[in-house]
Amino acid sequence: MAMNIISKEKKEIKWLGLPTNSLQEFQALEAEKQRRLERIKQKTQQLQELVLQQIAFKSLVGLVFYLRVHDKLLKNLFSTFFL
Repeated sequence: MAMNIISKEKKEIKWLGLPTNSLQEFQALEAEKQRRLERIKQKTQQLQELVLQQIAFKSLVGLVFYLRVHDKLLKNLFSTFFL
């Protein structure tokens, strides 16, 4: 209570922890910030890769659809002219 190690509210006692050095706490927070920023950077790169994959997949699906439609049209066209 006096050193902010524990707090007491009515009959409930909570552990707050031992006092820390402000510099140590700042350095720990900075290290955590750097880890999180690096993770965000990695996730952003992964997301960009997934978006590119999705675009390529949609293009491929569109190409397959286009080829199927045109293949059917060409077959119908040739069958009407050469039969």
